Formats: sequence, C-alpha cells, structure tokens
Amino acid sequence: MHEAAQNEVSNEVVSPGVAQVGALCYRRDGEGHLEVLLLGSRRGGRWGPPKGHIESREHSGALR
Repeated sequence: MHEAAQNEVSNEVVSPGVAQVGALCYRRDGEGHLEVLLLGSRRGGRWGPPKGHIESREHSGALR
C-alpha cells in the first residue's frame, strides 16, 4: 500500500440520508509486516474496520 493511503477514509451510504465513514488503519511492524486494525462487533461477533455515523458537525474527506 502507498503511504498516502494510511489515512484514507471511505464513505458508504447505509440508508437514505444516513452515511457512515470508516478508516483503514495500518502500520508496519519491526520486520516490515503489515498490521491492520480490526474491531469486533458486539452484536454479530464479526471483525471489521473502525467506522461510524457522520455527526452533523463532521464531513467526510473520502477518496473514491
């Protein structure tokens, strides 16, 4: 991955008028291996990237 992509944000519409944003957070360990941050869902137990709803005072800087 290109270093500029580290803070890339994605924007996904989940229902009319409600948008979510997510971040792809990653780093390289001491040996150069890629590590990606995943969070566990409390409801379904699935793993995924950090995400949430956009608050009224926030905006998405998403690259598409």
